[in-house]
Amino acid sequence: VKLTPGGGAYLNETNANQPDWQTAFYGENYERLLAIKNKYDPEVLLYASTAVGNEGWAQKEDERLCRVE
Repeated sequence: VKLTPGGGAYLNETNANQPDWQTAFYGENYERLLAIKNKYDPEVLLYASTAVGNEGWAQKEDERLCRVE
């Protein structure tokens, strides 16, 4: 039973490696949040593994971040 369809989830309740994590974490709000992030962080400098817009980064085995080409 969905109590809040399209509402997303608390970040600590989901798995960052699951397919379609954007919908699981942020629900129908993801596209709007991504537009806001792109407006205020056009260089994509802010990163978190479960953050909006992190698709431009990949984390290597040694924990370093690299931009996805």
